[in-house]
Amino acid sequence: MVDAGLVFTELGIQTGSPDTMRMYKRGMTNEQLLKAVNIITKYADKTQIPDYHVILDNPWESTEDVMRGLRLLWTLPPPYNLLPSSLVPYPGTEFFHKAIEDGFVTDEFNQVYRKGFHTPNGSYLNFLFWLTIFNNLPKEIPQFLASDRFVRLFNQRKYDRIWGKLYELGENLRQIQKLSTLAFRGKLLEVTSLRELKRIANQMK
Repeated sequence: MVDAGLVFTELGIQTGSPDTMRMYKRGMTNEQLLKAVNIITKYADKTQIPDYHVILDNPWESTEDVMRGLRLLWTLPPPYNLLPSSLVPYPGTEFFHKAIEDGFVTDEFNQVYRKGFHTPNGSYLNFLFWLTIFNNLPKEIPQFLASDRFVRLFNQRKYDRIWGKLYELGENLRQIQKLSTLAFRGKLLEVTSLRELKRIANQMK
């Protein structure tokens, strides 16, 4: 496909947990995902930096399920653009009915219709995913912060608001940095949407 003109790839990794993968009805193992990533990496010199998607805020996942996703990401060869998204139980889906039945959705208007899937909820584990976005950040740093003692200490609901604010502040600063980089390189006028901003800035090798 590269010889035919393929220049960009996206891969839905979604989770590192086999149980959650079955919940999403995705018949793929972590070994198969890694094989696909290695194929993408093989042609890195002929293609743009790939986008890898993960789904956060799944209320049925355990802490260990989420940690498996982090550990999987730490094995991926950079560079790549990590795009975390928040699980939204859209009306008409199995997740919507299950979320209602299990009591995870109590305010349908705000938790479903007004919820943005590009902005994960505030939590310590989601903040670790955000740190994993940075290819140049040594993976040993988020791995150290993901040790059992830190997760037990900080992954508590009483701290969620703090981690959410840090995530939001960090993302705002990251977007400002992207804008300044685009302006410096004369590419700012090419931006027509927020998605295009992220795409152009992320593709700068």
